[in-house]
Amino acid sequence: MHEIVKPYGIQLDFYAVSCTVNKPLCKQQEIHGYPTVKVYPAGSNNATVAKYFDLHPFLVLRDIGLEIDHVDVEKSEAIGEENEDERQARGYTIQLAHAPKRTKSDIYADAYRSFHFAMKTGVFMTNGPLSNSSVPILEDWLNLMQNTLPPTWNIHQLIKKLLDEFDTIIQGDDQMMKVLDEFPPPSQEWSISCTHGVEAMGYTCGLWELFHIMTVGVVEYNEAVVTDDGYSFYMTEQVANILRDYIATFFGCEVCRMNFLQAYDNCGLDRCNRLQAKVGDLAMWKQLPIW
Repeated sequence: MHEIVKPYGIQLDFYAVSCTVNKPLCKQQEIHGYPTVKVYPAGSNNATVAKYFDLHPFLVLRDIGLEIDHVDVEKSEAIGEENEDERQARGYTIQLAHAPKRTKSDIYADAYRSFHFAMKTGVFMTNGPLSNSSVPILEDWLNLMQNTLPPTWNIHQLIKKLLDEFDTIIQGDDQMMKVLDEFPPPSQEWSISCTHGVEAMGYTCGLWELFHIMTVGVVEYNEAVVTDDGYSFYMTEQVANILRDYIATFFGCEVCRMNFLQAYDNCGLDRCNRLQAKVGDLAMWKQLPIW
C-alpha cells in the first residue's frame, strides 16, 4: 500500500509492506515484530526505527532531517488527546459484523490454522538456522503440544513430523516450509465466528484457542498419568513458562507480545500464586486453563 501526504507542503511517502507476502524483504530489513515503522530520508538506505507507540508526525519529519519551527510536540499531543476525548464523548464506536455461534469444528479448524500460520511466519524471522537459545524453546513448545492436545486431532500428524525432523527444520525456513506444506490446515480462512468480520483478528483468535485447548489438555494429561516419582506430571508453572518463552521468542505481533510479557512477568491475574512449581492436584491443575 502506498499513500502520499503533504504536511506543510512537504511530500511524505508511506508504504505498508506485508511480511507474510514479502518475507525475504522483511528478513533483509531485520524486521523482528509487527508492526515495525522505519523512516527513510529521501535517497537514503539508512533508516531510523520509530517507536510507533509514542510516534509523533513532527518526530518523523525530524528523523528525515526536516525541522518544523515553532511547534511544541507535547502541546500538540495534548490537543490530540482532547480531540480524541471529544470524539469518544460523541459516541463513536466500532461496529463488528454479527458472528454466528461457535462450533467445535470451527474452534479446532481455527486453532490448527493459527498453529500452522505461526510455524510458517513466526519461527524464522531472520535468515539462517535458529539461534542456540531459541532451539530448546521451540522443542519444548512442540513437545508440550504433542503431549497435551487431544490425541484424535489430526494436527498431531504435523506436530509429529516437525519433531521427527526437528534437527532439519531448525536449519532454515525452506526445511520448515517443506514439512508445513505436507500438512495444510483444513481451511485457508479463519471462521467468521473467530474474525467477527475483521480478517486480521483470525490469527490471534485461533492462537489463543490453541493455548486454551492445550491448557485444558494439561489437566487431562496429568489426570491420566500413573507414576510414583512425580516427574511425568506437568506442573502448572512449568507449562506457563513454556508458553511465555514461546510468545517471547516467536510471536510476531510486537504489541501483543509486549502486553502479554508485561502482565506475565508482573504476576498478572495473580499468576504467581495460582500457578506453582509442584505437582499439585486437580484443583491446582484447573487454575491453568482458568488463568
